[in-house]
Formats: sequence, structure tokens, C-alpha cells
Amino acid sequence: MGNEIENLEYYVRLPYRTYVMQDNCDGMPYFMAYNPELEGCMAQGPTPQEALANLKEARSEYIAEPL
Repeated sequence: MGNEIENLEYYVRLPYRTYVMQDNCDGMPYFMAYNPELEGCMAQGPTPQEALANLKEARSEYIAEPL
């Protein structure tokens, strides 16, 4: 189990390309962050910083899924 956690942390910290885009929903702006190398791994938030923080958590869950 210890090696699985270490491997997860290693892959979560890799320098993935990260993109943040602004969009609107019902006139309210929000930000979408994603890593193109991890297909379907994305997160959103009301600010770019929150979208990136949410993406870090989403990336961890995305990578841990097969474990």
C-alpha cells in the first residue's frame, strides 16, 4: 500500500501542461482548468486559483482510479 501512495504522489506532481479558460454560465463567469495529457481530467472554480486547486484534487482522483 505504501508504494501505491508514493507512486500516486509521484504521478500527481509530474509537470503536466495546464490550461485555464474563462467561460460564463447564466451570465456568471467561472474558470475551467484541465490537463490535456489526462483525457477528461478537469475542474472548475469561481477564480483561476480555485480552479487550479480543484484540478490538483481531480488529478489525484483521476490517477488513483485504476489503483
